[in-house]
Amino acid sequence: MGLFDGHITDTDWNGDGKIDSWDDAMFLSMIDNSVEAMNREDRISRMTSAITRDGESKQIGNEEFAQLCDQEGLNMADFDQSDINEIQRRLNRWGR
Repeated sequence: MGLFDGHITDTDWNGDGKIDSWDDAMFLSMIDNSVEAMNREDRISRMTSAITRDGESKQIGNEEFAQLCDQEGLNMADFDQSDINEIQRRLNRWGR
């Protein structure tokens, strides 16, 4: 077999005493969650910077938000309410 006996990981992630497809699934899920967290941070940071750079007030409407998304090459649909709340929190912290 391959490097990890046919599995992606060589760690017993679920602690059942064997390395199998369940461990592979957990490992891939952790990677997917990490990538999504990095993508979320990038979206939030880019939008927070764009709002600050644009001189917009703390409260911007959907139209202004959509325009800034377009300028930053972001998709407005990728933002959920928790992202908006985090952007607002950061703007409040920075006194914007």
